[in-house]
Amino acid sequence: MTNTVFIAILFAVIAGLFIELFFQLIKYRDSLNKEGPYPITAYKTITDASNYMSVSQYLSGGERRWINYFLFRLLPPTLILLLLSGVIRRYLEMPNIFPYLIIAAIISLIPRDILSLFKSRHISEKLLHAVNMLLILLLIPAIWIVNQTIDLSPIAPTPQGLIDNLWSSLIVAILVLLYLQATNMSARYQDRTAEDNALSNYVVMAYTRIKNKYDSAIRLSCKEYNCSLQILYAILIYEDMNRPANLRKFENLIVKLFRLNLTVGIAQVQSDKPLTDEESIHRAAKLLEGSAYIDGGIGNSLFDFKQLEDILKNYNSGKHYVESVSQIISKLRIYAVDIFQRGV
Repeated sequence: MTNTVFIAILFAVIAGLFIELFFQLIKYRDSLNKEGPYPITAYKTITDASNYMSVSQYLSGGERRWINYFLFRLLPPTLILLLLSGVIRRYLEMPNIFPYLIIAAIISLIPRDILSLFKSRHISEKLLHAVNMLLILLLIPAIWIVNQTIDLSPIAPTPQGLIDNLWSSLIVAILVLLYLQATNMSARYQDRTAEDNALSNYVVMAYTRIKNKYDSAIRLSCKEYNCSLQILYAILIYEDMNRPANLRKFENLIVKLFRLNLTVGIAQVQSDKPLTDEESIHRAAKLLEGSAYIDGGIGNSLFDFKQLEDILKNYNSGKHYVESVSQIISKLRIYAVDIFQRGV
């Protein structure tokens, strides 16, 4: 192995580690807020230890949709891999950068997706990690084509430029910290307010969309199984947040092709055959059969958390899941009064 190839591999490894470092920094920022709400943590996929992240973890800091999530996952690798291409072209003058892009991509994927792919217990979780990996791998030929058509060497920094930028960043960081300390501007209240507003906005938007499309199916299913309208709506809002329509279509396709038992449909119920959203709502109501007794207590803000936990045990027994559904119910109580009125 020549010195040039060794240096190129070293640069690729460093680039891959920088991608992971970016997400670790976001994760560290998240850990600083354990006493309050979590900032948006797109680095956390929905494959948390409990299978679901809490509503506040997903929504705090603003409404986040799946396009935002994938952009968040793709932009750092894109920028760093472009930078790697420029560095190799400028300092090593190597015509073929493809192997080094692959090395950098794999290094970045190992801690975030490759290991999680094998650790995940649910097939739906594995699918999301697989999609993340596929997107990064598809990114490599795109960057290779850009490198072949455009001279990326100007974007590679010079050693002196790096030193100047480091000093500039340090000075700016010190000034910002001094300003915040002098003005005593704590972001804690602002974070909580933003988180609460984000959750309210999302619940209102999702409730309106789901009601317009599925209200008839929801009410008929609840009537048939004596199911809580409020709880079912809250579950649908939360599940729709975790599995948007495009991903649900993909899950149905996997079930159809391989006859796997996955959670499918807007209600994310277990099935070994494809389900429409309406069919999944019907099955969800059956899982919640007899839960309508709790509706009166929910409407008066008196329902017991343990009751909700017992009702959801056949659906999902995770504590984060129950907490998230409870949070959504509290918002529905304010913004969706119609489903709390008996006989409506």
